[in-house]
Amino acid sequence: FCKTKTINFENILKKGTARFKKVDSETGKEIKVKDAEFELYEYNTDEGGYVLSDKTTSYNADTGYYTTEKLPITLENQGKYKVAEKTAPTGYVLSDEEYEFTITENEQVIDLNNGTIPNTPQKAHIDIYKVDEDVATDVEDTNTVNLLPNAVFGIYAKEDITANGDLMFTAGTLVDTVTTNETTPAETKELFIGKYYVKENQAPYGYVLDETEHIIEVTYQGQNVDVFHKYITIADKSQKGKIEILKTDAETDKPLANAEYEIYASEDIIIGNVLKHKKGELLDAVKTDADGKAISTLLFLGKYEVKEKTAHYSYVLDTTVYSVELTYQAQEIEVFTKSLA
Repeated sequence: FCKTKTINFENILKKGTARFKKVDSETGKEIKVKDAEFELYEYNTDEGGYVLSDKTTSYNADTGYYTTEKLPITLENQGKYKVAEKTAPTGYVLSDEEYEFTITENEQVIDLNNGTIPNTPQKAHIDIYKVDEDVATDVEDTNTVNLLPNAVFGIYAKEDITANGDLMFTAGTLVDTVTTNETTPAETKELFIGKYYVKENQAPYGYVLDETEHIIEVTYQGQNVDVFHKYITIADKSQKGKIEILKTDAETDKPLANAEYEIYASEDIIIGNVLKHKKGELLDAVKTDADGKAISTLLFLGKYEVKEKTAHYSYVLDTTVYSVELTYQAQEIEVFTKSLA
């Protein structure tokens, strides 16, 4: 009798892996957040191109690399694969690069892109709209109308600003300085994600300094945004003055009560590019008290005329037209008084 013996020969597919580290494109340092996700594509000769594979790529804490699972060489794929980023590391912009590689040997380890794949950190500009308190509107409605020029702002770190674990600015550090103009918002340089505050260091001419620390938090806007803008509208009070009138007897200097005066604008009063009062407009009427004094209402900076309307009952009407100009004082002063004796 003849006996047949069956011998089984098993061929094991050659397999290899690809690996890489994620690095910051600006510093070249390894990105410390390890939450990036990837898609793996496998070449298919029937399709004539790459198709999405169910093979995975994950971070290996033991080796410190993002590493694919072991990938076989088959007749269909010819050992060709490519990796594409699906989810960027938190704080970074998604990379649109695709990295192709070919496995040719068993247990081959391929360092993709020389072992590093970069991501760009997301950044932001802070845009400052400077407006008059009386005409302040929402940023989206300003259409850059009535913006105040020549306000100088400091942008400071409200907290320690870090990027990829590195300290960029300690809390309280001046990060940037910008000056406003009449047509566009003042724009800072690109800033890292973090919390800042904006403080006015110089008010526009004719305005009172705003000493408020305006806090702005720049937060991650998702992986599809490279650089974004954070807007803030900051309003200033226009400086104002009062006109004080002192009415006395021309010979004795005795104060005279009940003299009535009218105050007119002697020019168009324009504040923050807005017409507040027209030339010749009556703005106030006052009467002297027992001390011979009368004080006007709050008035914008500008030129005015003071006319006596009704004299003290036993005196002749003074027909002199008195000119008074309220000029800008120091930026810390909200209201001042100018005397007309």
